[in-house]
Amino acid sequence: MNIQVLHPNPAQTAPERLRSVPEVPEETARAVTGPDEAPGITAAEAAAQPGEGGLRGELRDRYAPKEREDSAGLYRMTKDEEGNPVLRFDDPQAAQKKETAQEKEAEAEAEEKKAREKEAKTATINTDRVDREIERLKEQIEELERQLNYGGSLVDTEKTEQELTLAKIALRLKDNDTYRRAHAQITTT
Repeated sequence: MNIQVLHPNPAQTAPERLRSVPEVPEETARAVTGPDEAPGITAAEAAAQPGEGGLRGELRDRYAPKEREDSAGLYRMTKDEEGNPVLRFDDPQAAQKKETAQEKEAEAEAEEKKAREKEAKTATINTDRVDREIERLKEQIEELERQLNYGGSLVDTEKTEQELTLAKIALRLKDNDTYRRAHAQITTT
């Protein structure tokens, strides 16, 4: 079996290109290439194959279409809103990034919804204890004013006036919404 070089070096002269290669036993050639593959084309076989085109004994490359693979990205010139030229990059992974961002947003919304459901539990604010404390202070002020109106010893009067002043100050501090909110009992159900 004669093996001929399929793509000769263009720098070689014609006789060098068509030189014969030492003969290889057919079993050895089949062991390397496989039973249905041709290890090479001899000059006689090439002459017998019409339609290959080109020089006799020479094969040409053929285009075999293949599915498009993901590219590394493309740069392209476009124009912005004002008409100025701008270089843009088409990221092939942009779709994946967008999907990942959408998944994260969906997870965040789900967590936020769960948090709102937890907060949706009813909260009861009870200010009864604060109201009772304020009522006691009002009653104490009325009692101290009665004691002052009926009179008494001078020492008792000064002591009663000091207690009355302190009770009025405490009432002013406690009889407002801020104090009620701060000292209310909150129960969640």
